[in-house]
Amino acid sequence: MRIREIIEAFNVLEYNPMIGRPANNNKRELVIGHRSHGYVALYRYVVEVDTVFILAVRSQQEAGYTGL
Repeated sequence: MRIREIIEAFNVLEYNPMIGRPANNNKRELVIGHRSHGYVALYRYVVEVDTVFILAVRSQQEAGYTGL
């Protein structure tokens, strides 16, 4: 089920590639889910080719986020 949630979040990027919060070096972070079930996807949107490149997916716990 979590894989489905991650894929659905990636599909959102097709129409809203700037939805993630800014990160370093022209990258963005997309928060998927929340707390212990959440993930953070690091991606880059290249306007010139209208393409999103998913660079990494980590659990929020692994990425250092605390349960709020």
